[in-house]
Amino acid sequence: MKNIQLILLLALAISFTACGTVTVKTSDNFEQVVLPDSSVVYLNHQSKLTYSKSFNPRTVTLEGEAFFSVNDGETPFTVKTSSEEEAIVKGTEFFMAATSSGAVVEVELGLVSLHVSDGLIKEVHHAERVEYQRHDNGLHLGHAKHNHRNWITIMDSDFRSSGIYLMRSRKHAGFGYYPGHPKLGKGGHMRKGGPEGKPGKHGPNGKGGNDNKGGRDNKGGNDNKGGNDNKGGNDNKGGHDKKGGNGGNGGDHGKGGKGKH
Repeated sequence: MKNIQLILLLALAISFTACGTVTVKTSDNFEQVVLPDSSVVYLNHQSKLTYSKSFNPRTVTLEGEAFFSVNDGETPFTVKTSSEEEAIVKGTEFFMAATSSGAVVEVELGLVSLHVSDGLIKEVHHAERVEYQRHDNGLHLGHAKHNHRNWITIMDSDFRSSGIYLMRSRKHAGFGYYPGHPKLGKGGHMRKGGPEGKPGKHGPNGKGGNDNKGGRDNKGGNDNKGGNDNKGGNDNKGGHDKKGGNGGNGGDHGKGGKGKH
């Protein structure tokens, strides 16, 4: 079947075949893909993601590296490789690499079951990593290395410089992300101070923002303590109409003012 190539912004290449298949490829760029079930995929350089437009069943095929933020659904979410390894989940966040020699899965949240060609199944939990090598048909379980966080941080920076924010699945929009990571934290869009979710310090609506402590409408702001309309402001103690002011006690006609001789 003949593919119709559509070149989109950010060098995104998506092809639709007559069967309704969507393919997203990257070269030296990153891509963020929002799937029909609201799951989100971050695609690393030199990678490819393929899925059906109907997205029923919830299955994608991966070549290269990707991070998945998977939404809940009535059916499992499956990531296949070209050699038929499968990562099967329901609602979780995990990294997967599909290479010519095998597959790697690292879990950030939830549980992933890796199924390989001869029927071997390995469950991978939070902060765990499993690597499958085809040459010895071995499944090797260990601690997650989290190398994918490095390129996600770069991806986040690249996207933000273009005014685009990394998203997460609807299920994970309110969760903390990578606790302790210097770049990524709580927030619906993956980073402290992001426009949605629980913002962090210096975000537009969080502590230090325009509407909270130290902001325009709270302590130290224009409308609170030390502001124009409160203590020390124009209309309060020390202002024009209170003690020591022109029209209050101590004003022009009060005690201490011109009215007392």
